[in-house]
Amino acid sequence: MNNNQKLAYAISAVLSGYTGALHAATDTDTAASSGLEEITVTAQRRSESIQNVPITIQAITGETLGQLSVTTFDDVIKLLPNVTFSSNGPGQGNIYMRGLSVGFAGSQSSASINPFPNVATYLDDQSLTFPGRNLDVYMVDMERIEVLEGPQGTLFGGGAEAGAVRYITNKPKLDVTEGRAEGGFGVTAHGDPNSSANVTINLPLIGDTLAVRAVVYVDKRGGYIDNVPTTFTRNPNVDRGPSAYSSSYPAHLDTYNNYSLVEKAQNPTTYEGFRLAALYKINDNWNALIQQTYQYLDAEGMPVQMPLGLGLTALGPLEETSFSPAWNKDKSQTTAWTLNGNISDFKLVYTGSYLTRSVDANMDYSNYTRTAGGFYYSCTGGGGSNFGGAGPATCYSPVMGWHDYFKTTHQSHEVRASSPDDLRLRGLVGAYWEDFQIKDDMNFNQKTIPSCTPENLAAALAGGPLCLGNVTPVQAAIDPTTRGDTTNFRRGLAARLQTNCAVRFGGL
Repeated sequence: MNNNQKLAYAISAVLSGYTGALHAATDTDTAASSGLEEITVTAQRRSESIQNVPITIQAITGETLGQLSVTTFDDVIKLLPNVTFSSNGPGQGNIYMRGLSVGFAGSQSSASINPFPNVATYLDDQSLTFPGRNLDVYMVDMERIEVLEGPQGTLFGGGAEAGAVRYITNKPKLDVTEGRAEGGFGVTAHGDPNSSANVTINLPLIGDTLAVRAVVYVDKRGGYIDNVPTTFTRNPNVDRGPSAYSSSYPAHLDTYNNYSLVEKAQNPTTYEGFRLAALYKINDNWNALIQQTYQYLDAEGMPVQMPLGLGLTALGPLEETSFSPAWNKDKSQTTAWTLNGNISDFKLVYTGSYLTRSVDANMDYSNYTRTAGGFYYSCTGGGGSNFGGAGPATCYSPVMGWHDYFKTTHQSHEVRASSPDDLRLRGLVGAYWEDFQIKDDMNFNQKTIPSCTPENLAAALAGGPLCLGNVTPVQAAIDPTTRGDTTNFRRGLAARLQTNCAVRFGGL
């Protein structure tokens, strides 16, 4: 069987709600002989066959994910019709279903200004939803992924107006000792090599009572986009500055370059982390599960190619020209706990979780130099239109960028009770509480006009070259100190979304 046939069979299995073992087929083999198996899902907060769920749902088993080498959301999106992903790079994007969009403003100030998504993301029972930056869970040792299309607010709360994506992990097995190790090496066209490794182990510690399961992974993906050498000189035929601020163009058209940052394959990405879970069987009716996860995503460089460089020269495929460093470092830790049990034939579940996440991101913004706004922060003078002063404007370095750092915590608690599964009329009732906090410190580093000192401020007041004062926050969620010489303005946020009590009902 060729790879296209395997992929076609896998997609067919996903769309039909089943998955089958892909195998090396002979010419006489048919798709019907591939041994399809039924998928059990929990889209309605109870275990049932996907064929009995009265909503639009796609489910992909862990076996299929492994066969197709699916490890990130960029991989799985190829298998999901009606689902799109608006991305600014690894771990930076929003998920949309059926074309229902809340709008996407990019990753700048993602914690401050981006709208809250309308597609919820969950790791088991833990919410991962975040404005503009859905946590890119590395998919190894997964039981399945469930994609629920259409409004899911009754069972999955706010942020699920258009649907929900659920990552369901494999849980510890009480009676099986098993392990698995995988490694890989590959090459990237026009780029650096890739390597990956992961190890999974399941150990029963007390027979039929206590077991632990652990997975450790690292995935290093080579870059493939080159930062090529270029020079920048202000151009009166292209730059918008003179028409916006003055008819007098700068007298000193200095030339700048990015030679210190020139690098081939400058956008490598690394995923590394672990998951650890322990399952304790209290008695025949009750069990307790605790899970701990850690993930670090390090995406370096510019994740995009550009048709035209900052020096106004045409670029080739997989090339860009940046003048300042770029990175996205995303670190997250989660702790989740679940108590499952029965009282008579009724099922009871309590689940809680606590997530901490921090993101440190920096991006080149030097193309802003050629705009009216960029001219405003890098040039002075020009006949009084900008900061005053007669005669030609004086312009400084075109190197600009932005730096964003945010921290978030998300705590939740939920209790659910459901009626027996074999009743024709079934019901579920639950109560939910959460505390979701975001602290953001966003700095736009676009000022290349010199900062004021006692010496040059006196000179400026006497009619010499102008200067700018440094930014000091009035209020700051993270860093209250005065910013450096390149920061022209900042945006800070301390937001808190607290749901004290939400009661949910559902029935069928």
